[in-house]
Amino acid sequence: MRKIPVAMATQHADSASKRVTVREEVDEAILSFKRDGYSCDEYLVDYMGKLTPYHQIGQIVKKVVEKTSFKPGVDVFVTPRMVSSFEEEPFRQLMTMLAIGEGIKYCMDSFGEQGIIEVIQAAVTTTEELRNCKMRIEDLLRLVGKYLKFKVENVEMRIIPLMGGMAEHLSIEKMLSLFAKDVGVKDYMRVFIGKSEAALLYGHMASTLSCKIAISDCKRLEDSLDLKIYPILGCGALPFRGHLTLENSDNFLNEYRGVQTYTIQSGLRYGQGPKKTRMLIEKIREAVDKPPLEFDEDERQDIERMIFIFAKNYLFEISEIAEKISLISEYVPDQRERLLDV
Repeated sequence: MRKIPVAMATQHADSASKRVTVREEVDEAILSFKRDGYSCDEYLVDYMGKLTPYHQIGQIVKKVVEKTSFKPGVDVFVTPRMVSSFEEEPFRQLMTMLAIGEGIKYCMDSFGEQGIIEVIQAAVTTTEELRNCKMRIEDLLRLVGKYLKFKVENVEMRIIPLMGGMAEHLSIEKMLSLFAKDVGVKDYMRVFIGKSEAALLYGHMASTLSCKIAISDCKRLEDSLDLKIYPILGCGALPFRGHLTLENSDNFLNEYRGVQTYTIQSGLRYGQGPKKTRMLIEKIREAVDKPPLEFDEDERQDIERMIFIFAKNYLFEISEIAEKISLISEYVPDQRERLLDV
């Protein structure tokens, strides 16, 4: 069984103290991996709404080879996140897939192994999206392998579905069950449960509870399918994003028991610094094997009712101040280079 990461460094623009350009992100990835840096074991290369260069995956792989003793896909993991819609942005999604092929080629040349083994598919609403995404990657990898002279027979890209909305959280068991059967998932599956988008749309309390249901349903599905499921929780340092900090780590890790991988976002890394971040990740490593959240049907129904009550009141309140929030947001500095900047 391969290693499953516990700490995923991301390229979120949530840091109040530091702006990171795309030129700096390759070095950022290496610092995220280093034991005297942030000590993460996974780095998310984000093509969703960002001006991330398509060669960045390959550049990170090259630098891992040059600057560390780590082996990509074994010790540390470089995991891209693709744009959400093929219909709206087909070329950006295809270019991301080609970038994955470049990363795999460098890993094959350096280690004789695939190296880049997973990709996150954002904003998943149907299993058809996931199946088509997997088919497109396999088709493109065969093309890349043909012209760059490397064998792709044993290369398999696993899709990590990103469930970011409240509706997706509440239907995660059905969605993952269909996906696992549809594409023949073997051994294990990783799923990304997003906190921030649900919090933005429906409020902190509703999103906290919907994330808990999603984590519990992953455990229930794991038991019914006899398939290991490893949830990734997309969380940040601010309470709105989950309140993952060293000071709040005991509360947080108890609140979201059953998660295997936690995102270590920019606001946490640059706001708390390397030492505190390493201490937090060590606590996470100790906590990932604790028994997961589990709810029976009555508890689940009660939680769902609470979610709808919290969401209803949040939507009412936010509608009253939406214009003021929009006005203030114009003065918030951009800490990453995004597509909207050009």
